[in-house]
Amino acid sequence: MKKLIALISIILCSFALHAETKENRKENPHEIHIGIADDLIQRGFESRKSGNLSLPNAIEGYRQTGFEDHNYRSTGHLYVEYQYRFNHWLSVGANFDTRTSLWKRTDYSICEFESVVNTENHHCLGLALIPTVRFTYFNSQYASLYGSVGIGAHMQIYDNTIEAILPMFDVCYFGVSLGKKHWFCDLEFGLAPFPFLLDRLYRFNIGYRF
Repeated sequence: MKKLIALISIILCSFALHAETKENRKENPHEIHIGIADDLIQRGFESRKSGNLSLPNAIEGYRQTGFEDHNYRSTGHLYVEYQYRFNHWLSVGANFDTRTSLWKRTDYSICEFESVVNTENHHCLGLALIPTVRFTYFNSQYASLYGSVGIGAHMQIYDNTIEAILPMFDVCYFGVSLGKKHWFCDLEFGLAPFPFLLDRLYRFNIGYRF
């Protein structure tokens, strides 16, 4: 994590040397972003799937049955975003967000004379499409500061079966954009209160203007 923070800081500093001007904004109204956001809250809820498998010991005369989830991991929120900038303060677009978590589930039936153990792989895939409006409230030759709000839909898929389609609400309450002409990077602080509660708190993306 420290190495990642250091790398992001170096990238931000390098982009700050080449900030965008008003002329650049007029010439390049389209933006494409590719980024990553945290999933700390969801990982916390799903922590029961972490760790390694630990089956119970057989007790003489008794049979123990059950299951255990283990070997949990996740990708974090990976996203692609498009924005069209109407002017220096307003832009609209859409964010496509995906997150995958994977784990193993072991069903067992254990007694003194026989042990039946079966392990299967499971996964959960989240897909979200979020139309977004961005408001830029500060522009300088070094940086632009902005906030955004988005309302869309989120689909939850467990083992290739659609389990739920939910409305999704996303807010970026503070964002900073650094970069001149075509290439830039954004660092954002926000949240997705529904359906993720407090996920997507920290976001980092690299983008291209054209």
